[in-house]
Amino acid sequence: MGTTLRNKWTLERLLGAGGMAAVYVGVHRIGRRDALKILHPQAAKSKEICDRFEREAQAANRFRHPGAVEIRDIDVAEDGAPFLVMELLEGESLSERERRLGGVPLAEVLRFTAQVLDTLGAAHAQGIIHRDIKPANLFVVREDPESTPPPGVGPRIKVLDFGLARIRQDSSLQGELTRMGIVLGTTPYMPPEQAKGRDIDARADLFAIGATMFRLIAGRHVHEASTDFDLLLKMGKEPAPPLAQRAPRTPRDVCLVVDRALAFDRDQRYPDARHMLEDVRALLRGAPPPYASRFARAIDPDAITLHGQQAPTGPGEEAGPATVRASPASSPTVVDAIDVDWSEEPPASVDAVTTEWTGPASAKEDSIAVEWSEEPPDAGAPGSHPARR
Repeated sequence: MGTTLRNKWTLERLLGAGGMAAVYVGVHRIGRRDALKILHPQAAKSKEICDRFEREAQAANRFRHPGAVEIRDIDVAEDGAPFLVMELLEGESLSERERRLGGVPLAEVLRFTAQVLDTLGAAHAQGIIHRDIKPANLFVVREDPESTPPPGVGPRIKVLDFGLARIRQDSSLQGELTRMGIVLGTTPYMPPEQAKGRDIDARADLFAIGATMFRLIAGRHVHEASTDFDLLLKMGKEPAPPLAQRAPRTPRDVCLVVDRALAFDRDQRYPDARHMLEDVRALLRGAPPPYASRFARAIDPDAITLHGQQAPTGPGEEAGPATVRASPASSPTVVDAIDVDWSEEPPASVDAVTTEWTGPASAKEDSIAVEWSEEPPDAGAPGSHPARR
């Protein structure tokens, strides 16, 4: 390509492009290679998008954690387009990994989830809520072939794209992007309060982690609909189905954790990333998740504990080794069932809401902006990934 920015960076090749920005391999004049994320000229005309772009850099650098992509600089090109200088990662997003492999093994899902929770716990401690956790924003780093990770650790995962992050106690960074009634995020991974444009806290990220686990284990989203508009309505009105209904051969302890993260009422979810991380680490050890198990017993004192048994099968099926469906195209991944406590919650009920679009509809995996009205509906109303080498 050969284009030069600020007399310092030479663009070597395009890595990928989205609706707002493109990512290139950039070579600094001292020889360092980084990823340069450059806003498209049209997007650069929007103050809101530019503010979001700058906030991505500020949020990522407000806390330092090996699980967050490093943003090293922000600058403006000669044509006025802002760009970020980021660490250059080699690997693939979790969504790309799922497509390439035809599914993600359950043990790997749990290991990745533990890493993401550790990263988000550090972000939450600094008052940063990501607001857009999804497989496309989780990057699996390809390790140096000469280095060998410790046994049982597996690949590292990095959390990307803090462009929608909400930073507590810093109104200068929130500005217009956090005004009441505007929905920012990716619909299939939104908690109901976010889908309705209401105030959120760190438990919104935990819901999104639960929705990501649900997607990877069951091979489908928590809710599905023919249009993004209808999907948003579902996310705001309907509780998540129990994971066992969509992936009935999943070990029950895993179901306990995912269902707790996906509780419709955020007061019924994990209170923070640390408690959920402790439960996921327990699953990795083959032990019952302490918080989810206690919560289940508090709701249902007669909750059953199974020892080494498979989750329920359909009528006429015989019990056998527990398996997990990881994606529509995958073969089941064999896992060992572990001790569990299980209970089912009655679904929460919520009032009907109406919606009014403030922007064009987008694909289900894209960020959207929607305004929710608190008025009851009429009777006839219808219900960039990181740089890669």
